[in-house]
Amino acid sequence: MIVFFDRHAIAIALVLALILSGCSQSPPEQTSESLGDANRYAGAQNTVQPDQPAARNRQPENPMASESATKIYIGMRQTGLKEAVVDVQSNEVVIGFKEDTTLNNEALVYRAFGLSANFEPRKVKTTVLIFLSDNKMIEVSAYQNDILALLQGDMNNAEFKEKVSWLQ
Repeated sequence: MIVFFDRHAIAIALVLALILSGCSQSPPEQTSESLGDANRYAGAQNTVQPDQPAARNRQPENPMASESATKIYIGMRQTGLKEAVVDVQSNEVVIGFKEDTTLNNEALVYRAFGLSANFEPRKVKTTVLIFLSDNKMIEVSAYQNDILALLQGDMNNAEFKEKVSWLQ
């Protein structure tokens, strides 16, 4: 009896065989002494400096999002957006999202401004980036003190609209 397998079944079988044989285990951790021995045998000097922290003590390359960025993101997703990005910088909050033609862009911008002012009131500025389907972008920005003035009733909507910058 001859049995034929397609390429996918063979690939899956090979992966399972590797996993079951233990090849998926990570290699043992190397100490600076074993690395020094390897370098010495290769004719190189030990490059580990005593004043440098070990690799496992370094910060990750992709730091975790701040709590306020997460809350702003969740607030934007609650508006019905499928995708959103929030970056809380030292002086500015940047919020980006893909345009959703079923939602009102101006309302989304006001929502983003409100969330930013609520969770990051000490920032100087909030910028909202709307990515359009034709590879263009709308950039809308306002100063945080103007957003807070609107929210607190110290500025009316017409005055606020004059202070908001819309770039396309």
